[in-house]
Amino acid sequence: MSEFLETLESRMLLSGTPSATILADQAAILADRTAITTDHLNLKTKLATDRANEAASLAAQKATVASDTAKLKTDRGNATAVAADKAAITADRLELKTIQSTGRTNMASDIAAAKLQIATDTTNLKAAIKKLASDRKAGL
Repeated sequence: MSEFLETLESRMLLSGTPSATILADQAAILADRTAITTDHLNLKTKLATDRANEAASLAAQKATVASDTAKLKTDRGNATAVAADKAAITADRLELKTIQSTGRTNMASDIAAAKLQIATDTTNLKAAIKKLASDRKAGL
C-alpha cells in the first residue's frame, strides 16, 4: 500500500513583517505615486481656473464691444463721435484678441510647469522602486 502514497513537498511560509528599510521604501513609493496623482489634479484645477477666468474676461470685453457698437449707432451723423466710437471698437476688439492670447499663454505655462513637476516626481518614483528592489535583493 505504501507504493500508492507519495510524500508531499515541504513548503516554508514566510510570516514575518518586512524590515523597516523595506517599509520605508514602500512608503516612499506610495508618496511618489500620490504626488504624481496630485500633480495631475492640480493641473486640471489650474486649467479649469484659467478657462473660467478667460471666459469671464471675454464676456466682459464682449459686453464692452456691444456697448460701444450701440453707442456708434446712436452717434450717427456726428463725424467726430463716430470716429471716436470706431477707434474704441477697434481697441475693444484688439483687447479681445489680447485676452485670448493671454489665456493660451497662461494655459501653456501651467502645462509646462506641471509636466516638469510630473517628470520630477516620476524620476523620484523610479529611484524609489529601484531602491526597493536593491534592498530586497540585499535581504534587508
